[in-house]
Amino acid sequence: MTHASGDDAPGTGTGMPLGAPPRPEAAPLTEPAGYAAPAGYAAPAPTGPAPLTVPVGYAPTAPSPLTAPAPPTAAVPPSETPPPATVAAARAVVAALLEAYGLPGEGRTVTDALLVTSELVTNAIRHGGGLAAFRAEVHDGALRVVVADRTPELPASRSSDPALGHQIGGYGWPLIRSIADEVTITPHAAGKHITATLRLP
Repeated sequence: MTHASGDDAPGTGTGMPLGAPPRPEAAPLTEPAGYAAPAGYAAPAPTGPAPLTVPVGYAPTAPSPLTAPAPPTAAVPPSETPPPATVAAARAVVAALLEAYGLPGEGRTVTDALLVTSELVTNAIRHGGGLAAFRAEVHDGALRVVVADRTPELPASRSSDPALGHQIGGYGWPLIRSIADEVTITPHAAGKHITATLRLP
């Protein structure tokens, strides 16, 4: 009967004694003494990512500061549709515009604006050959009403036209000029534009 040697690890059969030190790592390859590389030979450059470098003159910039969004404008989109058929329809356009702006319908500013609108449209229909165009807008805290008619003749008032005599009417133009903060007239070949501007509170 054969017994296992005391120098063998039981159950291994390798013949390696227990507790033997690990095998040494292979020594790195080195060139022998006196070795010289052939003429013209150059060792290859090491591969890998290029090191990060900072460009000449580079200076980091501070991030842009956060700013609050611009407040919404107080302008109300203009109303420019086919000319209103009646004075009441023109007044309704201006009333809706001022309501969208936030003015109460019973306020003095709204009353003045509707009166100016009525007189402008009435003059265009009665004395200007008809209402050619109508535009109303609120911008930069002011209401602008633009009325276009079909005659380049300037508006006349009772005080400036003696020929009117005792004829009823002729007061609309002075009324417009007394209420509006600014009135401009732009004549052209086919008629004229009258713009009345009223500052809003």
